[in-house]
Amino acid sequence: MKGIIEFIDFNQALIAVRTEHDEFSLIELLGGYSPEIGDNLSGNLENLGGETLNNITQNEKWDVFIQDVHTSKKIASQMIYKH
Repeated sequence: MKGIIEFIDFNQALIAVRTEHDEFSLIELLGGYSPEIGDNLSGNLENLGGETLNNITQNEKWDVFIQDVHTSKKIASQMIYKH
């Protein structure tokens, strides 16, 4: 599955990715990555728990923990900006 980063928290530790199904996954980054709005990701974006995702834009593999899936844009933005 593919998705695009739409929200990034201040610490660049939590991102919200819009999936191909026009829903959002909330993803905690488990490394010193530099996410950017608009980065294209691929991988198991709808599986909760630990995953390795591909950042196609930056040509990197990211270790992540997926905290929430199938959420709305409103809830995703609230979670990012209160984090």
